[in-house]
Amino acid sequence: MDMLNPQVWMGVAAGALVLMLAQVGLAWRAARLARRAADHQERLERLADALSLLTETSESGFKAVAAELERIGVAGLGGRADGSTTRRVMRAARRGQSVPQIAAEEQVSEGEVHLRLSVAADEGLDGSPDDLPLARGLRATAYESLPV
Repeated sequence: MDMLNPQVWMGVAAGALVLMLAQVGLAWRAARLARRAADHQERLERLADALSLLTETSESGFKAVAAELERIGVAGLGGRADGSTTRRVMRAARRGQSVPQIAAEEQVSEGEVHLRLSVAADEGLDGSPDDLPLARGLRATAYESLPV
């Protein structure tokens, strides 16, 4: 084999060119992955900052609520213990008011209205659940689903 043969040099040059192109492709891919890693790092830093801000905000909010509770006293938060709210809810249900209407009037949630009606029925304040005139929108299943 003759080293000065142009076909040999063409083969060597073609092989070198293929290796160079492979190296350039790998270098380009490595640079792209490095940019992606930097983008991911930046995102993680932003998320960590956001989580830190959320944590600090939550803590300060809880501290403010705790301070307010201490200021007004826990006893000041309770409702009336005489059962007058439950009696008003029961009277409104007997008059045929709907649960949303009762909730709006008493400024409580609809769930609390359901609860007060159920507790009153369980305690026999106004008769058994079958004797209670159900308010529009209040299904009998609300009473039937309660544990005995």
